[in-house]
Amino acid sequence: MADDIAPALLEAIRKDFEANLGGSKRAAQLLEAIRAGTAGYPVASEYAEEVGKALADAFRANLSSSALPNGRMYWNIAERVLRPMLERDHALVAEAAQTVQQALNTAAGLGLKPQAVPLNESMVNGLLNKVSAAPDFDKVAWVLNEPVLTFSRAIVDESIRRNVDFQGKSGLRPRIIRTAESGACPWCRAVAGTFEYPDVPDNVYRRHERCRCIVEYDPGSGRRQNVYTKQWTDAVERDKIEARKRLVQAGEQKESIRKALKLPSSKQISIPAKQVDVESIGFDAKHIAESGHPVVRESAVRWIEESLFSVDVWDGRYTRFFSKQGAAYVDNAGNFIRTAYPESEFTESVRKAIEVMTDVED
Repeated sequence: MADDIAPALLEAIRKDFEANLGGSKRAAQLLEAIRAGTAGYPVASEYAEEVGKALADAFRANLSSSALPNGRMYWNIAERVLRPMLERDHALVAEAAQTVQQALNTAAGLGLKPQAVPLNESMVNGLLNKVSAAPDFDKVAWVLNEPVLTFSRAIVDESIRRNVDFQGKSGLRPRIIRTAESGACPWCRAVAGTFEYPDVPDNVYRRHERCRCIVEYDPGSGRRQNVYTKQWTDAVERDKIEARKRLVQAGEQKESIRKALKLPSSKQISIPAKQVDVESIGFDAKHIAESGHPVVRESAVRWIEESLFSVDVWDGRYTRFFSKQGAAYVDNAGNFIRTAYPESEFTESVRKAIEVMTDVED
């Protein structure tokens, strides 16, 4: 009978995770600010990133096909090794988010208890299913890298959503205000604005790499708190500015893209691009290779995540995503990436469409 490797693997990963997190000066600084009540949700998000990175690094250091029986991450191993560590990640980040929300409630004079964030069983099972279904773990090892960081950050996003929803149902009118930083990318400018419960779109919580946009929390009293600086600002004047921004950006870019790509009015252009669950999306490697495009899944997914805009075609069956670095076409019915190609293969019309978005950044 083969030895049970799960206990030893779990212990090795746990030790590395604690060492990674404990050795992060940035994580210690962030946690100190959170516990002192001087931090907002952006600090909690950065802390979640540190926790997720510490865990992903621990997974990478201890898991490989050579370390697993028959090169596979069987479900019973994943359940006993990966799940406890994902639960640990969740516990640390959820506690930090709850502490931040308590500080925000106190500063706003709200006698409300912060809402706890339960473990996202769907995301956990999704990660476990992906790694355990593959016959060769090394081929899916990426699932325990960036998706783990996404899992960690999503805990903070869920805390914001749950507390905004709870306060709204308690008779308050909480709002989320997202302000694009100077020189922000087109996607960030497109999602900037003021959103009042219950009309708060999911996009307002999203944040790409190196994003420094300001997300503010408003309890609905006519004042709001900048969750980066904890300073209260007047809501009315900033609302007017945000409204003017949205009006200016609403239609001009879409029409310019439509003209560049020579699209009929029936084709839907989305700015920002449509949301796609890149963790669950498939990748038609055979078709893409046969088309002569030297593209791997990681690149195609990154282009979707960093896309400036998307276009629905064939009555919505396909969505085309365009970023500065490349394009990816998604089959919505089958939930897989059908085609992808790098920026070097852009046609002149696609380049002109991209310029519509990038020119605004200059």
